[in-house]
Amino acid sequence: MLIAAAALLLSSGASAYYHYVHFLISTGSYAPIPEKFDLTALSGKTVQYLISDNGPTKLAGNDSFTALVSQIRLATKAWNDVRSSDLRIAFGGFVPADTVQNGPAIDVIFDDDIPPGLIAYGGPTSLGSKFVTNGDETFAPIAHSMVRIHRDLSTFPSYGDDLYLSIVHEFGHALGLQHTLTSAVMSTSITRGTTKALPLGADDIAGVSVLYPTGAFLKNTAALSGRVMMNGAGVNLASVVAISATGPAISTLTNPDGSYALRGIPPGAGYYIYVHPLPPPLTVEITPANIVPPKDDSGQPIPASGAFDSQFYPGTRDPLQAAVLTLKPGDRMDTMDFAVNPRSAPGISSVTTYGYWGANAVHPGPLVEGSSGSTMVATGAGLLAAGGQAVAPGLSVSALGGTANYIDGTLSYYTGSYIEFGFAPGATDALGLRHLFFTTADDMYILPSAFLVVRNSPPSITSVTASDPDANGNPTAVVAGTNLDPAGRIFFEGVPARVLGQNAKDQSLSVAVPSAPGSFQANVTAINSDQQSSLSVETTPVTYTYAPAAAATATVHAPPLPAGSEAMIEIRGLNFIDGQVSVGFGSSDVLVRKVWVKDSTRLWLNVGVNSAAAAGDLPVTIASGLQTIYTQAALHVGLRVDGQLAIQPGLLNAVTGTASVWPGAIAIVNVAHLKASDPSVSLFVADQPATVYWWVDGQLAFQVPTSVTPGPAVLRLQTQQNASVPPVVIDIDQRPPVILAALNRSNVQISSLHPTTAGSTVVFAVTGLGDLSAISDASVLHFSIGGEDHVAVRIANQGKQAPFALIQVVLASDVQQGSQVPVTITWKGATSAAYYLSIGQ
Repeated sequence: MLIAAAALLLSSGASAYYHYVHFLISTGSYAPIPEKFDLTALSGKTVQYLISDNGPTKLAGNDSFTALVSQIRLATKAWNDVRSSDLRIAFGGFVPADTVQNGPAIDVIFDDDIPPGLIAYGGPTSLGSKFVTNGDETFAPIAHSMVRIHRDLSTFPSYGDDLYLSIVHEFGHALGLQHTLTSAVMSTSITRGTTKALPLGADDIAGVSVLYPTGAFLKNTAALSGRVMMNGAGVNLASVVAISATGPAISTLTNPDGSYALRGIPPGAGYYIYVHPLPPPLTVEITPANIVPPKDDSGQPIPASGAFDSQFYPGTRDPLQAAVLTLKPGDRMDTMDFAVNPRSAPGISSVTTYGYWGANAVHPGPLVEGSSGSTMVATGAGLLAAGGQAVAPGLSVSALGGTANYIDGTLSYYTGSYIEFGFAPGATDALGLRHLFFTTADDMYILPSAFLVVRNSPPSITSVTASDPDANGNPTAVVAGTNLDPAGRIFFEGVPARVLGQNAKDQSLSVAVPSAPGSFQANVTAINSDQQSSLSVETTPVTYTYAPAAAATATVHAPPLPAGSEAMIEIRGLNFIDGQVSVGFGSSDVLVRKVWVKDSTRLWLNVGVNSAAAAGDLPVTIASGLQTIYTQAALHVGLRVDGQLAIQPGLLNAVTGTASVWPGAIAIVNVAHLKASDPSVSLFVADQPATVYWWVDGQLAFQVPTSVTPGPAVLRLQTQQNASVPPVVIDIDQRPPVILAALNRSNVQISSLHPTTAGSTVVFAVTGLGDLSAISDASVLHFSIGGEDHVAVRIANQGKQAPFALIQVVLASDVQQGSQVPVTITWKGATSAAYYLSIGQ
C-alpha cells in the first residue's frame, strides 16, 4: 500500500462523508477497505496525539503557545465526545523531535511545508504492511498520522473559529475521514456550517462512528443503500445525501460500481434523499472536491465519474414531488436507486453564505426568530450570469422544506462575486441550522446548514473582573456584558469556565476561573446556547489578567517502569482542578489511562507501558486549565522483564458482570503472568486487606472491604515470588440502586401477560436512592430503556417514608419493543443491574 501525499492536502472544496478507501477489484469485490486505526492494537482503544515542543514562530497579538495548546485540547475533545465511536483520543504531552516511538500516534507539528492559503493540513502518513481482518471487517491499519499547523499564525488568533475549526478538521483527517459537502466540520471553510458551539455536524459523527462503531451505533441508527447509474454504468464518487429540513444532513460516496451504503442516519422524520456530483476542483485542488480517489489492488487511483444532473429520490428536482421518509432505529432500506443524466459540469457548486451583525460578516448567517427578516449574501460557481454583474438566469433560492420564508423580490446582484437575498423566519420555526435550496432552469443545488435561526442578538462581553474565591478557595470572576446566557459557555482561551450563576440585576455571570500562570492574560469569549459567539460582534475579545504568582511546579513520584508494565503514579504540585487536567509522557508507548484529582495539590494516574517501548527517560507534560508544566526525564522506562506481574486496571463485578464495584462487592481483576500455582496471594484495597477467594492463570477474585470509602483507591498485590507488584488505582462506586418492579398506571405489574406500550407511563419501584426528600427534582434520575435515555418525570411517593421510590417514566414513542427490554437506572455514578421490561405493540 502506498502513502498518498495528496491525502494530506486540504482545500476549500468538499464532498460527502468518506474515508480513505482501497478496493480488491481483481477479486471482483467492490467492498470498500478503509484506512483506520486498529483498535485491537491500541491500548484502551486510545490513540495519543503528541505536540511538538518546537512551536510556532509567530502568533497573533495577545496570543500565546499556552492558549494555542488549550485550543488543540478543546479540538480533540470534540472527537472524544462522540460516544457512538469506540476510538478515544488522549493528550500525550510535548514530544522532543528525537523521541523513539513504536506505537500508533498522531503527531502535531509546526512547519511551513503547507500549501499556500491553508492554515494546516493532516491525514494518515504511514500504513501497516498488510490489510487486517477483524471479524467481518477488513481495513488498512494506520500506523501514524500527522497534523501540520503553520508556524506563522500571526493572522489567525487561536481563540478564533477559523483556526479552531481547522484543527478539528485536520484531526478528522488524521482519524481517517475525508471531506464532506454536507457543511459539517469535514467540509472546509467554503461550505462549513459548524461553529465552536457545535463543532461537529451529524455527518462528522456518522463518519467517525461508521469507521469505529460502538456495539449499539448501527442498531440505534438507520441505513440506506442502492446504486447510482448513468448510461447503464455505475457512477463512482457520486454523493448520496439524506437531509431533514430541520435536522441533520448525512452523506456518503458511491463505490466504482455505483453502489453505496449510507449508514449512521439519526432516526427522525422529514428526510429527503438526493444525489449530486462532486464539485469541480478549485484553484489549489488536484481532484474534484480534493477527494483522494479510492485505489485498486495495484495502488492506482480510480477517478470520479463525470458530472450529472442532481436529483431527489425518486428522480425529480421538485422537492414537492420527492419522497419524504421517516426513519426509525434499525431501519434498512436497500433499493434506493438513482438513474442520472450526464452533463458537462454542475450548474451550481461550492457556495458560501454570510449574514451580518452590524458591519461584521457572520457565517452561517443569523436569522432571528420572530423578526421581520435578514439579508444574506452568497458566492459560488453558477450563481452569476456570464460577465458576473447579474444573477444567473432562472436562479431561485428557498429554504428546504419551507422552514423560512423567502422575501419576494430580494434576490439580486450584490457586489463582486456575491448575490444577496432576504429571508423571514417561519411561523413555528425552532432554533438551529437550516438548509438553502438553489435551482436553475436545468439543475438544483442544496447547501446544508446555510443559515442559523437564533434567539436574539449574540452575546457581548464588556468586562471580566476578579471576584471573591468560592468556598474551597478557588478563584472566581464576574463576566459582564449583554445577552449573556447562563445555559451557554464562557471560555478562557480554550478552557471552559464553569458558570456558577447569573446576577438577576445586571445579568452578569459568575464563573469559576480556570488555573493559569501568574500574570497570564487570557482572552475571554462567550458562546450562547443558540450557537452564537461574542466574536460575532467583537473585533478582539475582552481579556482577564491573572494575579502575579510563582511559577507552578510538579514532582513525579514514579519508580522505573519496565516495558509491558502497568502502574499508578502520583504527581504533586499546585492548582489542579478536577476535569481540567491532562497528563502525557511524550511517547506513544506510554499511555495515561486515567487521571484522578485527589485534591488541588495531588494527582493519581494509571499508566500503561507498551511491551515494545524503548528504554530511556521520558518527559512529562501536565496541563491543568491554562497551566502547562513540562519536566524532562520524569519517567524512566526500563527493559521488559519476562514474567513481570502487572495488574490490569479495571475490575469486573462477579455478580452483575459490569465494571462497577462497591464496598462488599465480589470483584475479578486481571493480573498478567499470575499463575494458579503461586502458593500465596495477598491483596489490599486502600491499605485494607481484602479477602481473596481464588486465583487462576491471569485472574483473581476478591471481596472489596466493606469499610472502604467510595472513590479512587489504591490496589496492591503481593505474592510469595513477587513481594511487591506495581500498584494501580481502581474506582470504588456507590452501592447501586435496584429496580424491584415495574407497574402500569393501574398499579398492575408489567409482564409478558400485561405488557406496556410505547408512549405509556411506567412506575418503577427502586431501592438504594437514599433519602427521597433530598431529591428535589426527579429529572436527575436517568433510566436506560433499550439503550435509550429516559428522564424521570415524577417521584410518586416524594417526601414519604418508604423502603423504595416510586418513579414515573414516560416511554419514548420509538422505544425498543420486546418481551425482554433491558432497563437500568444510574444514580450518583452507580448503575443498577438490568431489569427486563415487556413492551408490546
